[in-house]
Amino acid sequence: MTRYNTAPFIILAVVVSLLLISGCGPSDQSILNKYAGGESRFVDINGLKVHYRDEGTGPVLLCIHGVQSSLHTWDGWAKALKSKYRIIRIDLPGWGFTGPSNSGYQPDKTTAFLKKFIDTLGVWENIPGRKFLWRLCVMEFCQGLPGRC
Repeated sequence: MTRYNTAPFIILAVVVSLLLISGCGPSDQSILNKYAGGESRFVDINGLKVHYRDEGTGPVLLCIHGVQSSLHTWDGWAKALKSKYRIIRIDLPGWGFTGPSNSGYQPDKTTAFLKKFIDTLGVWENIPGRKFLWRLCVMEFCQGLPGRC
């Protein structure tokens, strides 16, 4: 059986821990400058500071990221489409630079949050196919929950 001298690993772990504790990592402001600069905006939705980006002109495309992601998921799409569309990307509650939800993460709470966000920006009437799209989303959601919709 091979024995390893663990002292160097312990010393390395202590040094790295001390560096992290002392604040040698990037500052909150430098992270904000890097990822929430430029086109980023913040809006208050029911007491929650919500991070979003609003770029381009034309019909509105609302881009909503998936779990464990952020509005940066849509960077490539926004770059490609903002010459023809108004691209609105949002960090959902608990992700990216939007704080934790103050009402919960259940589907009905997220739907209410998104409605309030859209109403706050005043873009509801500019989302093409909005009624059809929302119906498809509701149908898809309900198909996954037989007997509950």
